[in-house]
Amino acid sequence: MMRRRAAVLTLVSLAASVRAAASEPEVVSLARPRLDLPAGRSRIAVELPESSFASLGIFGPTHALLGLSLSGDEAARALRRSAPLDEDGLLPRTLSVRTDDAAERVELIVEVTDPVRVELVAAPLSDDVEPTPKGLKTGTEKARPLVGLPVPSSPKDGYMLASAARYVFVRIDVARSLITAFEKTRKRFSSDPICVSDASQWNGKRPKTDIGDIRHISHEGGCDVDLGIPANDTFPSSVREHCRGVRLEVDRFGCAPGTAKGVDFERLAFFLGTLADEAPGRIVKVFLDDVYRREVVRVAPSLHERGFIKDAGVLALAEDGVLVASPWHTDHVHVRFAGEQARTLFG
Repeated sequence: MMRRRAAVLTLVSLAASVRAAASEPEVVSLARPRLDLPAGRSRIAVELPESSFASLGIFGPTHALLGLSLSGDEAARALRRSAPLDEDGLLPRTLSVRTDDAAERVELIVEVTDPVRVELVAAPLSDDVEPTPKGLKTGTEKARPLVGLPVPSSPKDGYMLASAARYVFVRIDVARSLITAFEKTRKRFSSDPICVSDASQWNGKRPKTDIGDIRHISHEGGCDVDLGIPANDTFPSSVREHCRGVRLEVDRFGCAPGTAKGVDFERLAFFLGTLADEAPGRIVKVFLDDVYRREVVRVAPSLHERGFIKDAGVLALAEDGVLVASPWHTDHVHVRFAGEQARTLFG
């Protein structure tokens, strides 16, 4: 009798799931940005505004997400094709895109073990005007918004997301500068995409604060971003060791002299120089191992002579520029931007 009842309940649950998938989806838009979903399977449609950085967040118990599928046009295809390499299946789950001059629609089927909240946030692409210190202090001006770095729409974008999407949020002007530098680097070198690792959480806090495993002493407010090292070996330009690491001092770990290999220093210098050219005076520091720093300083003048990078770029990469020899940076480069901590858009 108990077995028959369980079978009946299973059939009822399956029937409910089928009805949810077949019914008209509930719509999430900027006019109705929040939606509560019950446990089980729900179908929703997300209307993405035009010319924006847009992010959809699913919030609830950490392990509540059972399944997530997407359908739609360009944005949906990009989200399916270019999902972060290290997406861990935990909540919050965020999906971030950049839309052009036409609104887009994405449909999702979300399956969860517990009730969750779905929220849509967006910032116009033009919302990157730097506030004045006085305006911030008096409250007459707002900090620039924190946006999810969008999934790349094609390989031509020149980058890919490595960390879970909820950890790759940056201030909007940082996003624009990074996207431009990635595109130009890809076009110049016809190379593989550069991986983007940790930036800030969706709420501006340090990555993995949400699960109690904080792994940075900075990365708050969307001004810092970790990047993979451009590679010229047979492996991707991901966050990975490019030298034999040794304990230089008790609290310093770095590359042993003469052991660096597989680094495309021209591409690294071009990317960093282009980033400085795109944001003159706004790159505060670039942290990298001293072995890598020396090579970037060496090749930067030749890039300038060939017209590949401009004055701001070559000055930034000079011996007394923004490059900082830093321990524990044998597998990535850390770029820090000047300016205020971004304001979070998620409630």
